[in-house]
Amino acid sequence: MKGVLDRAAEAAASYRAVAGVACRVLDAEGLPWPHPVRAGDAGAGGTEPDPIGCPVCPWPGNAPPCPEVHRDAALQARRFVGTYIYLCPVGFLYWASPLLDSGRHAGILMGGPVRTIDREDAIASALAAATASATASATASAAAKGGSGSEADIAARVDSVPFSTSERVQALALILSALAERASEGGQDEFEDARRRTEQQARISEEIHETKRRGASGERISGYPLEKERALLASIRRGDETSGRKILNELLGIVFFADSPHFELVRFRAVELLVLLSRAAMEAGGDADGILGANYRYLRRIQDASDQEELAALLSASLERFSRLAFAFRGLKHSTALRKAERHVRENLAGTPALADASAAAGLSPSYFSTVFKEETGEGFSDFVNRLRVEKAADLLTGSELSLADIALSCGFGEQSWFSKVFKRRMGVSPGRYRDAGGRGFSEAEEIHEGADENETRASS
Repeated sequence: MKGVLDRAAEAAASYRAVAGVACRVLDAEGLPWPHPVRAGDAGAGGTEPDPIGCPVCPWPGNAPPCPEVHRDAALQARRFVGTYIYLCPVGFLYWASPLLDSGRHAGILMGGPVRTIDREDAIASALAAATASATASATASAAAKGGSGSEADIAARVDSVPFSTSERVQALALILSALAERASEGGQDEFEDARRRTEQQARISEEIHETKRRGASGERISGYPLEKERALLASIRRGDETSGRKILNELLGIVFFADSPHFELVRFRAVELLVLLSRAAMEAGGDADGILGANYRYLRRIQDASDQEELAALLSASLERFSRLAFAFRGLKHSTALRKAERHVRENLAGTPALADASAAAGLSPSYFSTVFKEETGEGFSDFVNRLRVEKAADLLTGSELSLADIALSCGFGEQSWFSKVFKRRMGVSPGRYRDAGGRGFSEAEEIHEGADENETRASS
């Protein structure tokens, strides 16, 4: 992960120079990067600077609770992927964005501190924290000597923290997130997924607030909007994923507003929607086997979902998946031939789908089929086969108890090492880690404390 952390350190230096606020890199263990020089490590005169470097922090040697606060921020930043804004114990604002290395948590870019409260309130808060962090006698002695715990010294340290408005902090956090994404390796898809989840939750919240407003104005609110459901299904049948996503979020906002106290009822609505979406995709001409298989796996994940946000993300993902299965070749000149070739490949993934056999299934000569396939789909035939294999493997990893070796064979990879290499290249994470995370990302424990690479042989047993 050194490459990711080094790029992040360069980005932090530029950020400090332009933004005029502190910015530093913490590794996966919450330690500053580059690691500080410890006394004796660099010969005579070596020092061990404060790992966090906060000019206000009253805890000597960066004792608790500072490390715990920043480690928790790293967890939250990794969970939300984009950016996380938080308060330190003294009351100053920080913001953090995750650094990813091929799907693994490498650390965070951390901006701050800044002061958003009045100077007098900030001094009082820092004094209270300093008093709580020392014994009464030590605090009294330091204050009497005008030392590091004195009010004058704390006031000077508070004045060293730049003041900022909350709007500017939001802007600074967005810029930091973009820098973290650029420094990360192979994590762009996760950043994009996080943005989509955030946007989805924002749209759902808007619909909930609008529903509340209409109810407050005396307008009658129906329990379940059948008209939106019909519009959603119509969007699937015509292949309009953009409109479908908008309608889905509106529908979920109404459902969450009406049934939020009863999570099991919300889950039941989600199951109903999933079945209807899969049926609409099949009616549109999608591959029945692929849609039914995806439908089964999404149903299992909905049953395991723990909150409304997860249900919304699953339905949004199913909408995208069913749309892709139903309209993979819509609008292409040779769509009928390509669909026949796709069906042949899907039915023979466990073997070695050959271009000659796929072209025969499509009714085209191998050379013409190869040219048509590349021109109309934008990917080569072998890349297409590997993509389908990885998609099938991803479904089996989260929807079955098969070992990694068995999944590799059933998807036509032959050797597990080749399976792991292709899967990680496309998904940004190894098959074992993908399974452990349920296809949704790492657990919070892994996110911060994960060390060595996973033993794939152990996972396959």
